[in-house]
Amino acid sequence: MGGGPGDPGDDLSPAVSLALSLSVLGVAELLGTIGVLAAFVAGVAFNVTGSSDTKERQEVVQEAITRFFDLPIFVLLGMALPWEGWLELGWGGLLLAVSMLVLRRIPAALLLRPLLGPLRRTKDVLFLGWFGPIGAAAL
Repeated sequence: MGGGPGDPGDDLSPAVSLALSLSVLGVAELLGTIGVLAAFVAGVAFNVTGSSDTKERQEVVQEAITRFFDLPIFVLLGMALPWEGWLELGWGGLLLAVSMLVLRRIPAALLLRPLLGPLRRTKDVLFLGWFGPIGAAAL
């Protein structure tokens, strides 16, 4: 897939990456391993083998696919949550939820600070800890 501009193989790149990820996910599940991790490793391997032009065009498609699938996941999650049960917990439940948000990612980011390279300032690390990347796979 890289015969040059206008190569019909470039148009198949998103389909090939989708088929690869679903295949790897299925095989990983059959083997009883972590499917999301296996799909991530396969994606990294696929990314290393592609050309830079193909990668740039594919990023737009991948972002659209991600947005398309994230919204229904969060809507279904919101519909399935036991809101009445959470209201019964009262202030203790609210305190637990807030402490999980504050004490989960920020301390981890601060502990990993020496490994973060250019993010040396405490302000940057705190920003990363609070707003850092997280997605549907974390659910």
